[in-house]
Amino acid sequence: MTLESKLIKALKKKNKDSIELVFEEIYNEYYNLVCFIIYRFIKTKEDVEELASDVFLNFFNHLDKIEIINIKYYLVKSAKNLSLNFIRKNKNKETFENYYFDYNEQNSDDNMLVDELEKKLPKDDFYILYEHIVNERSLKAISLDLDKSYEAVKKRYQRIVNELRGKNNHER
Repeated sequence: MTLESKLIKALKKKNKDSIELVFEEIYNEYYNLVCFIIYRFIKTKEDVEELASDVFLNFFNHLDKIEIINIKYYLVKSAKNLSLNFIRKNKNKETFENYYFDYNEQNSDDNMLVDELEKKLPKDDFYILYEHIVNERSLKAISLDLDKSYEAVKKRYQRIVNELRGKNNHER
């Protein structure tokens, strides 16, 4: 019997113990594969293990919402997506932090660096950057705060990040 059919059967019975047993089988079967997929993107052992746990936790928490056709495909796709999101999030944080240190290397006080950036950027730009990177809020949520379209906020965010990376070196 395949893992998919075992899981479907356990879910139909709504027996928590049998669902957990099947989940444990799935975990044991695919953990190394999930770690391998994540490792292709992320090279630190701790981050790989944390993201792998997130993949399985997400899978388990959404069992009732997932159409269970191919568990392996779902887990691989989830591992890839979480890895890419992790990279994107950390790349943006790194850009934000690098800007601080490039802007004022002798100053290590984060509050002063945030203040400098706040002075340099227009109010809405600073809000978008700060909320998305530091507070880890989605651009969709930020767009609601600003009463702007998601696409407009997304484009502004990309422009801000590109300017901080030095792609657009024009003065404001």
